[in-house]
Amino acid sequence: MEAAIQKQLIKLERTTLTLEEAAADLGVSMNTMYTLIRREDFPCFRIGKRYRIPYDGLKEWSARMATQHAEVAI
Repeated sequence: MEAAIQKQLIKLERTTLTLEEAAADLGVSMNTMYTLIRREDFPCFRIGKRYRIPYDGLKEWSARMATQHAEVAI
């Protein structure tokens, strides 16, 4: 359990996530992540050959998508 708490503290200090970390946070596969990074509305940027996802941007995007899908379902 201590390792899980330590991972959360590290996430709090960092402002970006790797694709793998973002996939785990969203509960999606890496294939889905590769699809998402091609979307214009998905918050990500490249540093060299690696993608980074701003932590705050991911949470905002996720909340926006949840709201949009909830409105469609009504």
